[in-house]
Amino acid sequence: MSLYSVESIGRVAADGHVAFPGAFGENLTLEGIEMGSLAAGDRLAIGDGLVIELTKHAQPCQTIAHWFKRRRIARISAKVHPEDARWYARVIQEGLVRTGDAVKVQRA
Repeated sequence: MSLYSVESIGRVAADGHVAFPGAFGENLTLEGIEMGSLAAGDRLAIGDGLVIELTKHAQPCQTIAHWFKRRRIARISAKVHPEDARWYARVIQEGLVRTGDAVKVQRA
């Protein structure tokens, strides 16, 4: 599962790239969570019972390069812009998620 945030999408778009929920392949778009504050092992409790654990940053790839000016995918690289990097996560506990559900961060 890949995660991204509305805040990161806004910053990437403000830099002139094409950015919108789902553009970079994320399965879940979050709001109110700063991606740069997260770490591998952190867990997110979302909606009705879903618990996911962050595993590693998702490296940008050429599949999404067409959304970036001059194909500069490093704009969402954890090495260059950790605040705007995507995360991979694994499901710890299944649950139902709806638009607007609260997200609670449980630090590793």
